[in-house]
Amino acid sequence: MKNQFVGDINEYYKYSLLRLLSGNREEHIKVGICWMLTPDEGLRYLDEPTEWLQHDPDLFHFLEAVKAQETRSVARIEASGLLPSPTFDFFREPLQGGRPKRQEFFAKTLNQFSDADLIFFDPDTGLAPSSERSGQGRSAKYLYPDEATEAFGQGHSILLYQHFARRGRANEIKSKAAEISEATEGSEIWAFRPHGQACFLLAAQAKHREYFRRRVEEIRQKWAGKMTALLNPHRSNDGSYTPGV
Repeated sequence: MKNQFVGDINEYYKYSLLRLLSGNREEHIKVGICWMLTPDEGLRYLDEPTEWLQHDPDLFHFLEAVKAQETRSVARIEASGLLPSPTFDFFREPLQGGRPKRQEFFAKTLNQFSDADLIFFDPDTGLAPSSERSGQGRSAKYLYPDEATEAFGQGHSILLYQHFARRGRANEIKSKAAEISEATEGSEIWAFRPHGQACFLLAAQAKHREYFRRRVEEIRQKWAGKMTALLNPHRSNDGSYTPGV
């Protein structure tokens, strides 16, 4: 995650999805957000309120105001109250350096989120390909399967931001869903696919499975026509998606 991304279309999907997954007055869970911040490099939907406002009005108006600011940052999101404490907790240390610093980063993350039901990992790109070695080169842009395994093994469900290539998105979602499923003991996987260049992958602990299925129905209603929720897309044999429940 880069501060410069705050306010773009994927951010609108992201924060609305987190708000919906966190629950409501009747039932809710605690969510830890690991920004996985990396240095900045180098919004058109906000000009189309008729099309976008209805999905999450409070969030839309906040991001509309952020657009006008010279400086965008996750600190503004944390302070906004849109992801309120104590439901949400945040880990904002920058992710940088080699393997030892990366291990320290994730140890601190899991220690801070020890009581979180769901941890959202927000890397620049998503789950690491096998060609990218941890702690080297562009590794700060990724979450690695062993890190997902460790977080899941400590009892947390996991939500992951996944950017995908310009071609073969359906196959890439299936591939990444399979990888995250393998890393999380064959857990139930939900893929939330908005319009655009990204998706969100949810690996659900067995104890959270029914809770998330209820949340998915609300997501489908709120984001009808803009975001699809897919259950275990990697288990389809014919190249199509399993539509869910």
